[in-house]
Amino acid sequence: MHETCSIQCLREMLYVQIGGSDQWGNITSGTELIRKILHMKDAYGLTFPLLLKSDGTKFGKSEDGVIWLSPKSLAYEAVLNHSLVDLSVSSGLFES
Repeated sequence: MHETCSIQCLREMLYVQIGGSDQWGNITSGTELIRKILHMKDAYGLTFPLLLKSDGTKFGKSEDGVIWLSPKSLAYEAVLNHSLVDLSVSSGLFES
């Protein structure tokens, strides 16, 4: 989905930096770079709240207990690898 969005954004000459809320500094730097290097008037940043485990730490590749979003990994496999308490925090990920 991200690649599709990126391609469409390039076709429409719309530049958007997307990431987790902890990446705000990188995103604002990226939009500034787009404006200066590509001489684009408009560049935007979009952030999403981080997914947090029950102890308040984030789910992420730099943390223990990462959830990988992959076609090879089904939702039930992710459930088997995490505690029930942590899954209750992010259970919305597995609902259709």
